[in-house]
Amino acid sequence: ANGLLYGGADFFIKEIVSVVVVGAYCFFFTWIALKVIDMFMPVVVGKAGEEEGLDMHMHGEIAYED
Repeated sequence: ANGLLYGGADFFIKEIVSVVVVGAYCFFFTWIALKVIDMFMPVVVGKAGEEEGLDMHMHGEIAYED
C-alpha cells in the first residue's frame, strides 16, 4: 500500500488533474451551448421583463399574488 498517507502522492495528483480537466470541460461546453442557444432565443431577460415580473412577461399570468 503506497497511498497518500504513506507518501505516495502520484494517484492523488492524477485525481486532482482529472477534476480540474473535467471542471474546465464542463464550463466550456456549457458556455458554448449557451452561446448557441442565445443565437436563437435570448438567454438573459431584459430590464423591462425583470421589472414587470418574469411570470407576466414570459407567460402572461401572475403565479403569486401579494
